[in-house]
Amino acid sequence: MANLLLIHPFTDDLIGIKDILKEAGYQVMIAEDQDTALSQVEQLHPELIICAQNADSIDGIALSQKLHLNPHTIVPFFILLTSKSDEIESLCQTHPDIDDGFSLPITKADILGKVRLGLRIYQLNQRIDKAQNQLLQNEKVLSLGQMVSGIAHEINNPVSLITGNISHAFEYTQDLLEVMQLYREKYPEPEPELQDLIEEVDLEYLMDDLPQVLNSMKSGADRIRQLVQSLRNFYRADDAEQKLTDIHAGINDILLILKGRLKGKQGQPIQVIQDYGKVPSIECYPGQINQVFMNLLNNAIDALDIQRLEDAHFEPKIWITTESIASNSQVKIRIKDNGIGIPENIKDQIFDPFFTTKTAGKGTGFGLSISHAIITETHHGTIQCLSEMGKGTEFMIEIPVSQPLK
Repeated sequence: MANLLLIHPFTDDLIGIKDILKEAGYQVMIAEDQDTALSQVEQLHPELIICAQNADSIDGIALSQKLHLNPHTIVPFFILLTSKSDEIESLCQTHPDIDDGFSLPITKADILGKVRLGLRIYQLNQRIDKAQNQLLQNEKVLSLGQMVSGIAHEINNPVSLITGNISHAFEYTQDLLEVMQLYREKYPEPEPELQDLIEEVDLEYLMDDLPQVLNSMKSGADRIRQLVQSLRNFYRADDAEQKLTDIHAGINDILLILKGRLKGKQGQPIQVIQDYGKVPSIECYPGQINQVFMNLLNNAIDALDIQRLEDAHFEPKIWITTESIASNSQVKIRIKDNGIGIPENIKDQIFDPFFTTKTAGKGTGFGLSISHAIITETHHGTIQCLSEMGKGTEFMIEIPVSQPLK
């Protein structure tokens, strides 16, 4: 049942409203001043507020404005409790942060009617906000995908030119080195001028190192091609229809993209342990599923970065496990880290929109919320978070192999 917050000095009126709401099955919290109310809204996220106007130290209008200005607040449906019934309409018109109001005395049926209507509006607004955020995120991914596809095409041309010619350069180099070796055998005593040049360029080292340089160039070019292909796979604009998808290929592409972050600049590199089971291809929107994996792995790296920057001897690890669940035709994916973990008092909030434990500018509070929507709403699966302070965090995802017919 919904969480409600009553903001009012402790009076018989407050007790009466509280009793009515509790009898109807609502979870009711009480705040007798504005500071307590603001703290409870931030921490407990009530869905509806009934607030007194100008009762002792409480200014309901000012409080409603503060809630809307606070970036860490998911704004509840706000009902103002006034002393005069004729004030309600004008207050709602002049103060858009106030959603509804009533004055005492009021019947039980009217209180419950206003609360039910307010909760319904709040829930609809939350769905609209979530849909808008998902559309915005999809639009960003689509735009980024188009840009990456264009860049990848431009990179592929010169990289293909390099990789296509390195094999020839390697053959030519081997031929030249064979000629050079034969020349040294036939003419072991070169002219003084030639001998000086041989010593100046360090011919022995050059003949030994040149093939290794070419091999390194080939490895680098191959790495660029793999990275470009992984980027194209991740950002592909294919969400118009569901496809049979190899989730292992998607995870491997993301790990390749995140290779630089896994190494890091300080502390020990993050070790990734991949324990892949024999799982079937799943019917899904691959771009969206890849987005979930990217969000979870980035969060794991963020958590581990904090510790490996503080402790050079810390051994950061990420475990990625997949398995098939034959009993309900689902695939389970687990992504676990050995970071500091998530405090128990905020674990229930991590999938809420706008909620983030990161500092300002480092997190939007959308990543896990969108991931939850992609798994549960779009793909009819489940996502759970298991965490213990000091031991790490694990996200466990279950996705049906086949999606239900629309």
